[in-house]
Amino acid sequence: MDFSYTEDDDAFRAELRSWLDDNLPEFVGAGEIHVEGLSRTMARRREWQKRLNEGRWAAINWPKEWGGREATIMQNVIYSEEMAKARAPGIFNANGIWQIGPMIIRWGTDEQKQKWLPGILSADEHWCQGFSEPQAGSDLANLRCAAVLDGDEYVLNGQKIWISTAHIAEWGLFLVRTDPDAIERGRKHEGITALIVDMRVPGIECRPIRDVTGDAMFNEVFFDETRIPASYRLGEVSAGGPGLVEIRTDRAANVASAPIASEIGRIGKSGTPIGELLVFFPCSLVGEYCPLVSP
Repeated sequence: MDFSYTEDDDAFRAELRSWLDDNLPEFVGAGEIHVEGLSRTMARRREWQKRLNEGRWAAINWPKEWGGREATIMQNVIYSEEMAKARAPGIFNANGIWQIGPMIIRWGTDEQKQKWLPGILSADEHWCQGFSEPQAGSDLANLRCAAVLDGDEYVLNGQKIWISTAHIAEWGLFLVRTDPDAIERGRKHEGITALIVDMRVPGIECRPIRDVTGDAMFNEVFFDETRIPASYRLGEVSAGGPGLVEIRTDRAANVASAPIASEIGRIGKSGTPIGELLVFFPCSLVGEYCPLVSP
């Protein structure tokens, strides 16, 4: 496999470096950013993502028609390398940009794309994703949070846990159990549906979980007779099997790439191209819209 940079890759890097030179010093020099309801870090990331979006650098993997650049795998590496070298802030909508947005692009209706993609990209709306449950961690197919169709709405009951930023999110993508008997039948991988949830409706309680630093980024999320429009379903009913694989693949690639991202600064000092490390990266984790490194 050839990891050499192409002329397009070199041009991509040059354009990104030029944009960072023109924008990052000014952004850093502006000082603290305060947004009601957000921590200092998240407020800073929100404004930085807005700046990135203006230059079409917020969602490089998205299609051009949705403000992206349709970046290649190597261009993802370049992006992460240059962002790390420049010590640029992280992005506000990490889940939305890297995982949820691409899933809406792939499986969403035209109406869903129009409704949700602009807010993800602009950082006007924050997104969380809800997979894990007390009885469903690494064995995600064991999830039991129930969604029962009642007319043109789903009624949700159950619990999610370890849901990052749920307490500040306007929207969330949740995997729910639409076939309550699947586990008892020994078919627990069936009957799982992806549902987009408005986190502001009645019947949702977020309980922050404080970590050892005192921060509360993780949450327990409880649903109690929560009503969500059936039109917010992403994909087909009980189609969570194939979608679940891709969602977990995208998520795993982001998690697996974290050690690479942490080494970029050190590697950059030695002048070693990050591309040389990709021989060790599990290529099976790389999806169509999945970045190798999420800054």
